[in-house]
Amino acid sequence: MRVIPKTAKVKVEFFKNISVADILIALIGLVLVVVICLSNIGIIRFFIALVIACAVTALYLPYDGQRFYMFFRTFMRYVFSGKKYVKQDVESASNIKSFVAFKNVKDGYIEFGDYYGGVLEIGSREFRLLTGYRQDQIINNCFGKVIRSIAGKTRASLVKVDKKINFGAFIEGEELKRDDLKKTFDAGELTERELFIRERILQDRIEVYNNLNASDKNKIMAPAFFLVVYDAQKSVIEEILTNAVDTFAEAGMNSHILNTKELCVFLKYNFTDKFNEEDIDIMDEREYVDWILPDEISFNSKSVRVDGEECFCFTVRNYALTVSNAWGFQMFNTQDTKVVMNLEPFEKEKAVRMIDRSLQELMSQSEQSYRASSVIDKTTHINTLVQLLALLKNDNENLYKVNIHIALYNRSKETRKNLKKRLMSVLTEQGFELSDDYCNQNRAMISMNISQNDVMAEFQRSIHSNSIAAVFPFVLSTMMENGGVTIGQSKGFPMIVDFFARNNERVNSNMVIMGKSGSGKSYSTKTLLTHFATENCK
Repeated sequence: MRVIPKTAKVKVEFFKNISVADILIALIGLVLVVVICLSNIGIIRFFIALVIACAVTALYLPYDGQRFYMFFRTFMRYVFSGKKYVKQDVESASNIKSFVAFKNVKDGYIEFGDYYGGVLEIGSREFRLLTGYRQDQIINNCFGKVIRSIAGKTRASLVKVDKKINFGAFIEGEELKRDDLKKTFDAGELTERELFIRERILQDRIEVYNNLNASDKNKIMAPAFFLVVYDAQKSVIEEILTNAVDTFAEAGMNSHILNTKELCVFLKYNFTDKFNEEDIDIMDEREYVDWILPDEISFNSKSVRVDGEECFCFTVRNYALTVSNAWGFQMFNTQDTKVVMNLEPFEKEKAVRMIDRSLQELMSQSEQSYRASSVIDKTTHINTLVQLLALLKNDNENLYKVNIHIALYNRSKETRKNLKKRLMSVLTEQGFELSDDYCNQNRAMISMNISQNDVMAEFQRSIHSNSIAAVFPFVLSTMMENGGVTIGQSKGFPMIVDFFARNNERVNSNMVIMGKSGSGKSYSTKTLLTHFATENCK
């Protein structure tokens, strides 16, 4: 198990549960009451003073885990913020270009004005069947190494979007197999009838893939994972991403740096999945940004609409204290979601000083606590920060400000309550708590945009690099291997297995088919033999 420390920056309390902001608001209210009482507006001044006193008192009532005055500030910020951004309104502040951060996509980089962004797509791998030792190796020495390379003024985002599976590569693989069959026939190793039957089977496979590609209604969406790195210097981004490709390769994971057109498709998926990826191939570079941007983004207090499609933004408010390897698998792989984990590195010395101050404040608060529950909470908080401090001082660990934002798309036309319940059921059992970002949907959307700007600092949690790396959402949940054969479906995805693939984890092709009587063992065996014969395997 790994530790996610409780808040590393603890607010100073003058009295029990009384912060500096609480005292300032009370003083302002007291001054207003005194001024009104000393005025010469008659007896009504006492009524006005009473109203002000009641209003100030109401500001301290708890609401959604915080003081009401903090929500009131959020509400007022929402009231005076923009509610709608459109592409056509070129000159106005409501133009959509004033909402999104990127300015252009060129030469394999996203341009933001005073900094750039590069993107690495990371493939999934089999993880759950590995031993705990092997899992720790991949997390600490592979993904942890990549995370630790994000330092100084560099920022990063780990992004998951649901991306339409393109079966074009599978079709090309089947065409190559057909060419190999013809060569085998020309060499006299197959009869004309054997060639005909094998070609029919291959054609059936190709038609299945073509139907999957052509169907928008029944399109198959799969989670795709991206690491976005931001820096003012392109050379820094290139070095981090290039080293990351080599590091992932050592762990048997595929990854590649996106080129300009792939970047455009990636940015488009951050807004919608209702488009054809191939459109980018016939466009001029000057049309890229206009193609990426949606026509309209609008907000209300509970949701966001992007070109009419509704989504609900959430932010992780509380984290589990202990997590297992791949703790982000369920969070990142929930259907119909976009997930963004923003990372901002701390300077190590500043982080140590901050934790030292927090520990002193917590110890002081603990001495003043008399309730057992409060003492336990403070003691747990102190213990997690002591562990974090030891990791920073003694191990090769870095500390990061982390925010996790989740956009849940209403593609199933369920009610907001049911959608949130489905998402919460996934996270609550792991110990995470979500904020529904009421009156904060616009700020959450800004923070989820591809940029280094996360405007929801109040939710940031300080987490060290190896616990961040343990989020490891790149867990293979189904197999779709190019060059393989389709043997069925799993969780809505076609199961495509290359039985003769060789890598560090798969060193032979032994197979066992098990099942109860009448479950289809014989049929499955004959189907596999037919596929193998079609590929001229012996």
